Order: sequence, then structure tokens, then C-alpha cells
Amino acid sequence: MSDSKALIVRRSGLVKSVGSKIAITEKLLGNWVTLLLGAECDRNAILIEESEVDRIQRKLAEIRESIPRMPDNTTYYYLRRRDQKRNIWYRNLTDADKLAFYKRPNQSYPEGCFNPNRFFEAFDKVRLKEGYFLDYHLYTGVGSMYGGAPDLFARKVGSLPLPLIQDVSTVKTETVADVLEFEKSASGLFQLALFYAVHDRFYLFAHRNYGDYQPVLTRRQYDALLQEKSDNVSPEALELLKRQDIRPRIVMNSSDSGHVTMFHFNRFRGFFWIRYAIEAGKVSDEKSEQVAWLLRKINF
Repeated sequence: MSDSKALIVRRSGLVKSVGSKIAITEKLLGNWVTLLLGAECDRNAILIEESEVDRIQRKLAEIRESIPRMPDNTTYYYLRRRDQKRNIWYRNLTDADKLAFYKRPNQSYPEGCFNPNRFFEAFDKVRLKEGYFLDYHLYTGVGSMYGGAPDLFARKVGSLPLPLIQDVSTVKTETVADVLEFEKSASGLFQLALFYAVHDRFYLFAHRNYGDYQPVLTRRQYDALLQEKSDNVSPEALELLKRQDIRPRIVMNSSDSGHVTMFHFNRFRGFFWIRYAIEAGKVSDEKSEQVAWLLRKINF
């Protein structure tokens, strides 16, 4: 077997990192054909070239850099107590009075926080249905062993914001996936999976940061990351990482179904391939395989 083919493991083999060594372990995963070491194991896969993802990656990086700092707990709980105090009379207001009361009817989160609708600036093939926008309740997770994260949802323009006290009895919200539209193409399927991967990865608190997997889309981004982390992976793992072909892979089963495989980095764990299964226009499942562990991992 040639060197270029030696890394392609058949019979659904999976890459597993064991200490500083890379072991190949067999594991059956039904119809999931794993892409190992950047090798294309699925003949039907469509590669998304860097020329297509470069603009998206740059815009996502710009958006992430501009995210305002998460409000501290004192600020958050002051807002929460204020909401609780006004709740007695607030319940008796009409919907029109409630909308008039809010200075920021298009957001349920504290003033000065990140607007998640900015993510759509990076995508030209994914959008919300007309008349909807993204909103979220900011849950800090104080007192929870699992930490906190934004609770994202979609609302119709003109609907009531969600109070901080989470009194949702009169608030109509929608699951984000239910109001997403995308172009029925390989590029559209890719952008749908990418939007799913990034749209709620902000204001993560405590242990929720362990789930912060950032897609790595361009070779420039990847090479800079390898250079930065080269002293935090084993020599064997570094050589393995250098051989990766990180281009996203798409397999279309129909115009709105298939799977998208992308390379990711997690600053608490290491490097991963993640495959997103899409059915009827919604991400239905995701599976990950780790390529390399970080030697010095951040722990809470």
C-alpha cells in the first residue's frame, strides 16, 4: 500500500488517539462513512474549495472578534431583579402596552449584548423565513455544574420579547431550525451545517466551553493554528495533522438531505472531524472523531 493510501482505513475504521500514539480502531456506525485523516472515503462526496469558504471564514472571524463582552453577574441579576419587581403589574398589561414598554422590542437579552442576527452577514445561502429574526435568553448558569449558554430561538417581528424571568406564557417563539431556509444545493447544505455549528457558540459559561468546537475552513487558518499549537501536541500527532485535507465534504441524498463533514478545533480538547447529518432541511445528528489531543488541556 502506498504512503498516500496507507492512511485510508477501510471497514469503517475510526481514528482514536491513545496517549501520544494514534491507534486505528474498528467500529461500526451504520451508514456513516468516516473521513479519516482528510482522505476521501466517500466517492460521492463533493469538496467545498477554499475559494468558496474564505469569505465566510473571514466574516465569521470578524463577527467573533466584535462580540461584546458578556455582562457580569451583578449586571445580569440586577436586570433580573428589576424584571421580577415589575412582573406583578406587567402581567396585567395588554400586548400592545407590553411592546410599548420595551425600548428594544427586537431583543430579549440585556442591552449591549451580541446580536446573533449578525451571523447571517457571513452566509448568502441560508436565511430566516420572512418576518422572523433571532433572539435569545441569556442564561449564565451560575450555580449549575454544567455552566451556561444562550438559549436561542426565533420570533416574529412585532412579537413580545422574552422577559428575563422566562415568563413565556404569553410569548410565542419558534425553534430556529423550523424557520430556516437554504439553497437546495451542495453549497446550501454546507452553509446550513456551518450555520448550525456556529450560531449559538457565544457567551458560553464555565463547562459549556467544553462544547465550543470551531470549524476550521481554510488552509491559512489551519496552518496558523498548527503553528500556534505545535508545542502542545505530540510529534506523531503533529505529523498526522499536517497530512489532513481539511476541505469540507458534502454528500447529498436529496435536495434537502445528506451529510456535511467539517474539520474543527476545540481549545479545551484538540482537533476533530465532525459529521452533521441533515434530514428534510434540518440537522438531525452529529458525530465526532478526534484526530489529536492537546497535551496541556484547559480544565475548569
